[in-house]
Amino acid sequence: MESKDKEARTKKDGVYLSNFVATAVAFFILVLAFAAGFFAKGYFAGSPLTANPTAGAVVPPVTAKPKTASEIYNLLPKLSDADHVKGDSNANIVLVEYSDFQCPFCARFHPTVKDFLAKNPDVAYVFRHLPLDFHQFALERAKASECAVKLAGPEAFWAFSDLAFGATDLNAVDLQQVGTQLGLNGAAFAECIKSTEFDKKIADMSSGGKTFLSAVSDSGSYGTPGAVIINHTKKVGEKFGGAVPLSDLEAGYKKVK
Repeated sequence: MESKDKEARTKKDGVYLSNFVATAVAFFILVLAFAAGFFAKGYFAGSPLTANPTAGAVVPPVTAKPKTASEIYNLLPKLSDADHVKGDSNANIVLVEYSDFQCPFCARFHPTVKDFLAKNPDVAYVFRHLPLDFHQFALERAKASECAVKLAGPEAFWAFSDLAFGATDLNAVDLQQVGTQLGLNGAAFAECIKSTEFDKKIADMSSGGKTFLSAVSDSGSYGTPGAVIINHTKKVGEKFGGAVPLSDLEAGYKKVK
């Protein structure tokens, strides 16, 4: 159980939202209720919160103009050597996901992404870290994934992802066992995880993700999984909020292609 002094958590359409946003919108709703006599129904990524029975909060309607496909493309932090890329790094169409190794919706989205990539081999996939503060083990796992790459090469990242997201209980992943399954040196793996070697990389990636996802979200919030598919030639992008189904990824692919 999370202690009372930890961040509040709110879920919506397969997305974990930031506690700061949850607190701010809750206060705003109370003001609206007092002034207008009713609670406004909220939206995240254009979808009603009431459409998901697991939604834990209501946010006010947003008047901000939705971002255009070109704006989404331009707001996305540019691809760099820090990224984990599956497929052709020079691909024209790229699916970029901000994810958290302790997020259940990210685990749900993981096989969907794999199915999408299998059907569309022209698409490259970029995984970016966004470990949420209220997930106790998310940062440690992000560091472990980077350590796996350090000790065994780029492909170890994808093997780590499959093992981490494939766990029966996301709150009880044994990293040393994962390391053994990956064939890593146990002592070196444990020492790397405890170090601060990859802290800045993960922090920078997370900061960029929070800024980007908040900017393209209709409600100004961020959460995981958060994804976007872009076309470098056309310089356009299509955003996805939450563990969307394969059909949504396919539709977004057709829009940008």
